[in-house]
Amino acid sequence: MYERHLNIRHSSNDVNEALEVELKKVNINSENENRFVRSVYNSGDIDKYRQRIYSIGFISLDGPVLDAGCGFGQWSIALSECNKSVIGIDLDKTRLAVCRGVADRLSINNISFLESSISCEAFEENTIEAIFCYSSIMLTPWRDTLVSFHRVLRNGGLLYFNAYDIGWIINNIVNQHNSTADFDSRMWGIETINNTIKYLHTNKFSQRSLKDSLYMPLSIVKEDLTTVGFECLSAVGEGCTKMMPGSISLPFAAEQLYGQNALFEILARKK
Repeated sequence: MYERHLNIRHSSNDVNEALEVELKKVNINSENENRFVRSVYNSGDIDKYRQRIYSIGFISLDGPVLDAGCGFGQWSIALSECNKSVIGIDLDKTRLAVCRGVADRLSINNISFLESSISCEAFEENTIEAIFCYSSIMLTPWRDTLVSFHRVLRNGGLLYFNAYDIGWIINNIVNQHNSTADFDSRMWGIETINNTIKYLHTNKFSQRSLKDSLYMPLSIVKEDLTTVGFECLSAVGEGCTKMMPGSISLPFAAEQLYGQNALFEILARKK
C-alpha cells in the first residue's frame, strides 16, 4: 500500500553504492559502528523503513519532518521519498558526513542535515509538522526531550519514537547482545540500569560517552506524555503501530523479553 505514496523510490543498488562510496571517505575505526551502519542500510534495501513510515502515517506531510537523531540517515532517505521536506539532526560529525554524501549522490534535494542535539535548541516554537525519533530519545533525559519536542511541534503535530524498557536491558546483560571488541553489552546494560535509577530519582542525566543510555519504563513514559501535553495515539510493541489501511506489523525486535516490556513505540499528537 505504501508504494503509491512515494514521490520517488531509490533503488537498493543506488543506495548501497552511494553508501559504500561515502564510507570510504570517512574514518570509522569502531568494529561496532562499522557493523551497525551496514546492518541498518541492509545492502541498500530500505523497504522496511518505507513500510514503517507508512504504517505510522508519516506520509504526504508538507513538513518539515524532523528526523531527530538521524544517525547514518537511512530513515531520512525513506522519509524524503514520501514527504515534502525533511531535516535530519545528529551530534555525530562522521555520521552526518555520510548522510550528506549519500543524499548528494542520490540527488535528494528535500533533505537537510544539521549538527544538533535532539533537544532542538536550533528550532523555533511551532515550526515542525512531525518528529520521527528512532532509537535516540533514550540517550537523553527523556522528560526534557519530550518538552522540547512539544515546543517545536505545531499544534496537532505528530511525534513518533521508540525506546527500550527493562526487558531489553536484561537481555543484553544475560545474552551480551551485539557485543564486539569495542562494545560490552553486558556492562552497558548494568550501567543503563544505574543511570536510569539515578534519573528517576534526580531527573538528571548527562552522557559521558555517546553510548551512555537510559531505559524508559513504558508506564511512566505514557504518564509523562500526558503531563507534557501530548495525546497518546498508540503505545505498542516496536513495529506494531498500524494507523493506515493495509498496514502490517514489521517489528525489528521483541516486544517482551524475560516477562518484561522490551521494545516499544509511541505515536502521539501535540494537543
